[in-house]
Amino acid sequence: MKALFVPFAPSLAHVSRCLAVAEAWRARGHSALFAVGPEKESLVRAAGFDTRPLPEVSAETFRTAGLQWMSREYFADNLAAETTILAEAAPDVVVSDFRFTTSLSARLAGRPSASILHGSALCFAFLDPLETGRLIIGDVERVRGLASLRARFLRMAFPTMFRLFMRKAVQRWAPLLEEHRCPPVQSPYALLLGDEILAADLPEFLPSRLPPHTHVVGPLTWSGWEKPTPWLDELDHRPLVYVTVGSTVEAQKILTKVIDALRDAPYNVVVSTGGLSLPSDLRLPPSIRLFPTVPGATVLARSKVIVHLGGHGTLMQALSAGVPSLLLPANPDQILVAQRAHCLGVGHSLWEPGHLPVDASWQRKLTVPALRSAIDRLMADQTCATTCQGFKRRLAGNAGAALAAEKLAEIAVR
Repeated sequence: MKALFVPFAPSLAHVSRCLAVAEAWRARGHSALFAVGPEKESLVRAAGFDTRPLPEVSAETFRTAGLQWMSREYFADNLAAETTILAEAAPDVVVSDFRFTTSLSARLAGRPSASILHGSALCFAFLDPLETGRLIIGDVERVRGLASLRARFLRMAFPTMFRLFMRKAVQRWAPLLEEHRCPPVQSPYALLLGDEILAADLPEFLPSRLPPHTHVVGPLTWSGWEKPTPWLDELDHRPLVYVTVGSTVEAQKILTKVIDALRDAPYNVVVSTGGLSLPSDLRLPPSIRLFPTVPGATVLARSKVIVHLGGHGTLMQALSAGVPSLLLPANPDQILVAQRAHCLGVGHSLWEPGHLPVDASWQRKLTVPALRSAIDRLMADQTCATTCQGFKRRLAGNAGAALAAEKLAEIAVR
């Protein structure tokens, strides 16, 4: 059987999840083809898979343009490209990860589809935007003092604003959806839902209500990033802090502050800068080492603490290694991840209910002293470390990709 994988290529997390499942699918004796944007084509080909081109938005546009990249032209161009690929490849099943056009193109081609989504993405895709907006604001009853007034106001106003924003975003695509007899949706994220859902998450991170035809397969991790790291053996006995914050504009500001917070700390620090360019006059002590990318699982195996924005894939990698997280969310999806991590006791965060990533008040909380204090507290939190070790034991031998491949085989023959 043949599967066509269509990940949202500006983000490595979506591509790597598809690669993990595609490798498990191939191990079952099936064939896999990827439709992917030009920026990730070489990565997919290096993993041994053939590719077909998509007119995908660039990673730079995705980072800097907000939701403006979600234009009518983007939708129409990608839908047309997918339709052509489906006609040529004739796959038995179509697998997408955070793609807005793929479920529709699969339906138009008469092919069964499955979408890979983690818990936060399922909230955006399945829940009413009002409900998702309330989740983003969080439990404002925890907020005390003058900040509670602002938090309570946001609790009342933000969900309605969020719903209107989602409706406005999807209006750009409404004529195309009507043309293809697709029912109207309240949010563009509703288009992420395929015929079947592969929930790539732990049950604790999933919403209480799930779409029909959801299969919980567990976290999907790809080992293709790993490589020898002899420089790790050069580090001394001090605890290791791993810092990785992605590549958004907000991440650049956060990363610089985190580095400043750790300059004189009694730790070794490994920083993965991703696509960020740091100030040219940034002078670092020998204890802080910067790399464009690092093999995350290998570094985490040596780490005591990880500092990140709250990306789901990063958190699952940290839990697999039993490493506590300091989460500094920079978008609503990461806020939902940070909330669950806090509630489950697997990490700390400076984020509090009633804040949004764009708030000046949230940015003001991310001071160098506050970051240093938060890292020190997390380093000393033995309860959090013990809880993370429990998740490590649960995730040992995680077979999420194999289970996902098994479910795809069932979907393909229905």
